[in-house]
Amino acid sequence: MRKLVLILTFAIANSIMYAQIAQTPEQIIGNIMESVSEKNLELNDHSQVFDDLVELYENPVNLNNAKAVDFEKLIFLTDIQIQNTLQYLKDNYPIYSKYQLQGIWGMTISDIENLLVFFYIGDEPTTKYNQKYFKGQTIVRDQFYIEKQDGYLQNENNHYIGNKHHIYSKTFLQYGNNLSAGITFDKDPGEILLTKGHPPIDFISAHIAYEGKKLLKTLIIGDFHANFGQGLALWSGTNMGKSTEPIQTRKRGQGFKKYTSANEYAFFRGVATTLQLKKMELSMFASLKKLDASINFDSLNHKTFITSITKTGYHRTPSELNKRNNLTYNTFGSNLKFYHNNLNLSIGAFYNHFLAHSFETKQLYQQFAKPNIESSHYWISYNYGYKNIIAFGESSLTNKGYWATLNGVVLNPANNVSLTLLHRYYHLKYFSLWTNSFSEYSNPSGESGFYLGLSSYPLAKLKFSGYMDVFKTEWLKYSLNKPSNGYEISLQGDYIINDQISAYLRYREKEKAINTRGTLDPAFNTTKYNSKKIRLHTSFIVDNNWSLQFRIEKSLYKELNNNTSEGLLAFTGIKYISNTTKLTCWARYTIFETDDYNSRIYAYENDLLYNFYTPSFQRDGSRVYFLFRYELLKNLRFWFKAGQTHYNNVEEIGSGLQKIHGNTRTQIKMQVQLKF
Repeated sequence: MRKLVLILTFAIANSIMYAQIAQTPEQIIGNIMESVSEKNLELNDHSQVFDDLVELYENPVNLNNAKAVDFEKLIFLTDIQIQNTLQYLKDNYPIYSKYQLQGIWGMTISDIENLLVFFYIGDEPTTKYNQKYFKGQTIVRDQFYIEKQDGYLQNENNHYIGNKHHIYSKTFLQYGNNLSAGITFDKDPGEILLTKGHPPIDFISAHIAYEGKKLLKTLIIGDFHANFGQGLALWSGTNMGKSTEPIQTRKRGQGFKKYTSANEYAFFRGVATTLQLKKMELSMFASLKKLDASINFDSLNHKTFITSITKTGYHRTPSELNKRNNLTYNTFGSNLKFYHNNLNLSIGAFYNHFLAHSFETKQLYQQFAKPNIESSHYWISYNYGYKNIIAFGESSLTNKGYWATLNGVVLNPANNVSLTLLHRYYHLKYFSLWTNSFSEYSNPSGESGFYLGLSSYPLAKLKFSGYMDVFKTEWLKYSLNKPSNGYEISLQGDYIINDQISAYLRYREKEKAINTRGTLDPAFNTTKYNSKKIRLHTSFIVDNNWSLQFRIEKSLYKELNNNTSEGLLAFTGIKYISNTTKLTCWARYTIFETDDYNSRIYAYENDLLYNFYTPSFQRDGSRVYFLFRYELLKNLRFWFKAGQTHYNNVEEIGSGLQKIHGNTRTQIKMQVQLKF
């Protein structure tokens, strides 16, 4: 408590403020990712969203020539805002000043400021990075823990075969406005590097892409994302899910996207193309790749059985290496899109095939929803906007006749109010490897539910937002041995106290069923838990160089059998930007005290470019981190981050090969970015 009082006193004592400035792309995406990262999403790829914003920032679009696809990259804008902006630009063409944009229905001053980070009005900027005909960038990153983990002790029977460094490198090249190429290298901690008899580096991803405006709209050779409809059947990219932006429920499927991440599972490898003819687009792709898997061979019947597919991408031990690239997986598909005025309609299909004879099912919850050696999926999706209403949805069908559907509507009943209503239903036996849609469970088979979201500005400086999601499942889930139902509620108020200080108050509550714990409980006993979290976050700006943040968050967890726990987290952060903007520094001190894992609290941290880090805090301790970014030369930037977490009254941290003997865990991260 004494530490908490000191943090609060420090934050208030330094709350001298300055004029509000527009957020940078890093700040905008960081705020969104803080909320999204608290969801456990298997196929999440945050870097793709960040790539879209950075690419748009470095290649800004003339606002008078912008299209819907350009605005849809801005995830901080709602669908209604995008529709109203496009209509306003059409009715008032051309736009001469940013002040004219205040006439767009539903757009705030903050929205306009953020919009103009990525668009320009008038003559094309001459100081932007996009003026070069040939350009590119290379990023090299290394991160590691200072303390020794058990996996690196060579006297252990089971240990990591490589060193503790996590090395990542990405190079991206662009020629003109149409042709680009990229290659990504990644070595996870514990994996070997440049060792004879093994691949020189564990994971390599590459692509060549062409993007045009005529018949050939997109052509990607190599690794790519495929995002269509609302994600019921085929979506390999980011799933925004339920976040603090309750109106953002509609997925903006952009078809094929270049893959530049280090996720070793969630992408396709092959060829993808989109042809554009008048008001139609035909997208086609074919993919052939190797997956990590455990496979058994029946020597008597000469058949192979897939027991599991590994999605982590780790190859640190002999057992993990034995699973590497064991399974051949191929898929191909197409999507035909029609668009006319405010109506978009798509129909598509894709086919999966694994080079094996069958899947083995070990868990009861996988009895119905499981992959098949061969499967096909078909879908139809729509999006229609009329005035201040947007209707959207998708229905998907498997080759065995199992289906899923998701439908929603977004509307603006008043200039300062936005609403969204969404319904989803997934048949008990509906399953796709690439389902990445709006849902409560990572595997939504057998799930149904209603979602209601609200965003409003009752006062000029006050924003109120929230949602309620009511859901149920017809079958077992991981850690849930019975069908059940539940709900989730989120309420948030954002208030701009003046031009120099802002704050928000957030309340979240979730109730759902889980398995009971303890050796005396029957095997299929379940109970319901209720989890509540309340957060107060304030931001202060001292002057043109210094700004401060303060947060306090409380978590409460209770099961019906009276098993309870609670937690508390508080931090104060400081940021410094030099007058030349060459140097930017962040520092944060956090204290936390939670009873157990159930009352854990998440807190997003500033991190290296393209790197997103949202640690969960549990037990009793503190954390401090320092991050700085320095522009060594005009196109050369360097990042360094050091963070240490200290736990009270413990002698070891972690378990298994990641166990640390001690009560501190210290991580170092370094990154260099060269633009040319």
